Amino acid sequence: MKIQIRKKVKILSDIIQTII
Repeated sequence: MKIQIRKKVKILSDIIQTII
């Protein structure tokens, strides 16, 4: 479960960086 959460956080970070 922790790994999945980390993956989601990484994906969110990538999306935010792409927008910025």
